[in-house]
Amino acid sequence: VLDRVKNAHNVSAVLRSADAFGIQQVYLVGESFEYSRGISLGSEQWLDLHHLRTSAEAVQELKKQGFKIVVLQAESKFGTQDVIPVYKLPFEERLALVFG
Repeated sequence: VLDRVKNAHNVSAVLRSADAFGIQQVYLVGESFEYSRGISLGSEQWLDLHHLRTSAEAVQELKKQGFKIVVLQAESKFGTQDVIPVYKLPFEERLALVFG
C-alpha cells in the first residue's frame, strides 16, 4: 500500500520491487499517482493496481479481503509499545504493508 506517495521515482521503485518479490496487489491511496517507466521497467503492466482515494477506504477494502494492516515507518511516534521490528512480523499471515 502506498499512502499518498507523491514521488514518481519512489512509486516506480515500489512497483518494480513488488513485481520482483511476487507481490501481485499494489494499493495506491491518494488523488493521483505517477510513475517512471525508466525506473519501473514496465513492471506496472504485470501488477494489479488498485486506486483508492482515502486511507479509510483502503483499510476497509483490505480488511474485507482478510489482510492485517502493518504501517511501516522508520521511527515510532506512538511509543515503544506499538513497535514491532520488521523481522518479527507474522509473514505467514496476509499482511498489507503500508508505506507513505
